[in-house]
Amino acid sequence: MGLILQMSGTTVDEIHAARIIFEPACVRIFTERCTDDDLDELRACIEQMRDVTEKDLDSDKAPELWAELTGRFQSTITDRCGNKALSVQAGVLRDIVRTHQRHTLARGARRKGTWPAFRRNLRSYEKLVDIMATGDGTAAEEHWATHLRSIAKILFGQGAGRAPIVDLFG
Repeated sequence: MGLILQMSGTTVDEIHAARIIFEPACVRIFTERCTDDDLDELRACIEQMRDVTEKDLDSDKAPELWAELTGRFQSTITDRCGNKALSVQAGVLRDIVRTHQRHTLARGARRKGTWPAFRRNLRSYEKLVDIMATGDGTAAEEHWATHLRSIAKILFGQGAGRAPIVDLFG
């Protein structure tokens, strides 16, 4: 599927648009079935993200580590939502998203104002886990959809997402 997406000229913003459609559904399903251990794993991932934004800010590895941790957070949800079709689809797109994050973060993570945006992102993750802990799948789904739309505005403003994904792997 990933190769088909690359060869068909799929753009980065199209990948994100697909995420906005199916990831919130994964979040809802996950929320309705998650265990305390699942939530603990998400919280541990958030703490590692916090360390990156607070302690490892000047590290050359910070952008790559952030991309890895956000991918792990998302994969915990999509892989454990209980729907194999959504999980597989998410896995294919996750590789593309991680590659895009690494490229984007490596270029701009140290610009003034960037890390505060990451901290806002982190607070959104915390809020999501808090909602999940209540078991309210609909509220979690709505929060995640709003989060993804907000991220799209930041990442793809001024046409930044129009590049074909094949360029990420070239």
